[in-house]
Amino acid sequence: MNLRDAAAEQAQGLTTEPQKILNMMLRDFDPYLSLRRIPEGDPAFLPGRQQTPPHEFGVWEETSTASTKWVFTLPEAYILSPQTVLARVAAGDASKLSPRERIELLQKANAAAEAAKDKYWADKAAERREEMLYIASSGKSRITHTIDGEKMIVGDTLRPARTHV
Repeated sequence: MNLRDAAAEQAQGLTTEPQKILNMMLRDFDPYLSLRRIPEGDPAFLPGRQQTPPHEFGVWEETSTASTKWVFTLPEAYILSPQTVLARVAAGDASKLSPRERIELLQKANAAAEAAKDKYWADKAAERREEMLYIASSGKSRITHTIDGEKMIVGDTLRPARTHV
């Protein structure tokens, strides 16, 4: 876990795993974009709260030269559909681009979404592997499992269950 990223997510009001994943996907798409909870003192807070459903989150662009750095606001339900948010970001960028640049941008968005998913599942697999190795490192932990039709003993090492005398 990167402490700097965790502190940034906490400061941006991101508390759940889907919020953090969407933020990571936005960062992969464009390093200057991030998902943030709209703070109460912000001018975008009151108009967002008046919408149905209330828009509590927004996409923030660090390099924006507009009067506000909020690209758009969105309700919490959209957090569970990151493809929709990425499509909206890509569509906003695509309106200023040529058709060839639009295609490249959409390919980049799809690659960012796939990379974020792959990274998430790779992290989960690494956590599970660490847990399995910890459990298997105990002398009393011995699991017999059939691998490719052969009985194997899985412990801190992998060895055949059959011994020849």
